[in-house]
Amino acid sequence: MLNFFSKQKSAIGLDISDTMLRLMQLEKQSSGFFPSAFSEVPLTKGIIQDSIIKNPEQLTKSILRGINQPVYGKYDSSFVAVSLSESKSFVRVISVPKMSEEEAQEAVPFEAEQYIPLSADQVYMDFQILEMPESNDGKMKVVIFATPKNLVDEYLKVVKNAKLKPFVAEVESASVARSLISESENDTPTLILDISAVRSNLVIHDFGSLQFTSSLPVAGRTLTTQISQRMTISEEEAEKLKQQVGLLSQKDGGKLKEILVPQLHSIVEAVKNAINFYREHSEGSREIKQILLCGGSSKLKGLTQFLNTELSESGRKGKIVVKIGDPWVNVLNSNIRKVPPISKSDSISYTTVIGLALRGKEFE
Repeated sequence: MLNFFSKQKSAIGLDISDTMLRLMQLEKQSSGFFPSAFSEVPLTKGIIQDSIIKNPEQLTKSILRGINQPVYGKYDSSFVAVSLSESKSFVRVISVPKMSEEEAQEAVPFEAEQYIPLSADQVYMDFQILEMPESNDGKMKVVIFATPKNLVDEYLKVVKNAKLKPFVAEVESASVARSLISESENDTPTLILDISAVRSNLVIHDFGSLQFTSSLPVAGRTLTTQISQRMTISEEEAEKLKQQVGLLSQKDGGKLKEILVPQLHSIVEAVKNAINFYREHSEGSREIKQILLCGGSSKLKGLTQFLNTELSESGRKGKIVVKIGDPWVNVLNSNIRKVPPISKSDSISYTTVIGLALRGKEFE
């Protein structure tokens, strides 16, 4: 997580993906928070490809549109908390000899080079000490975050061209976890499955922190393309059919499910591999207890039931429960009777930007 300014007014969350950008600002209520403004701007194909900005001028215009024409409310800050692509970033927990935080500033980047495919001078790197051993000869656990400098610089340049001030930039997984993991479940071993339009991100959160992340290019658009090709219909018709029917066999005799299941098995295998990797390669790892779904494509009808069935045997100590995450769990206090200006089903698409907006509140 990269901080660029000293504390100021509440920052706006800015989530930029290949197909969409979303903004949100939160305001403090008597207890809890509430959205004071939010925006959603579709991005024309080609503006961003595989997280790489191809048309910065159009992206700048889209950000300005989101700021100047919010779906709800009005923004009163020029500071933003910006998301960084999970597929281009690296998040790992490593063990290093016990040292002071000052010593770690120099030593951790050097130690981290063996875990990331780029040299330290090619990435922006941040870290957080998770566990400090009592004995001086013990090992301390550190979570490292690294994102290529050229990618971060391009995103920050576009943000500044939109007359906004980047307050903080952080990987998507940090924002998603902040949004979905409640205080009561902060110590529950959890896998977050974020299924967007172009990729699915897997995030393991345990011991109150991110532990491991990975991505795969199978997501909502993959499913739509398969339907379009197999049924010889347009992508628009395929998308509509996917949303209406999903995995509910009784609606079409199981034809759509037959097309979707092989693609979804790729996601299931990725989840199993992530759980096994964490189990086998993370010292002191615990068994995953729950899987939280988020991202626009997690709204596929019948998906939660399908994953519960497919992943029921993945846990060695009891069944893993799969459920839709609640992105408002750390925003809305139960005493607040106001209803968010976003429907419950659509809210799951705003998980990342809600987490970014929460990050922005920390800088007031």
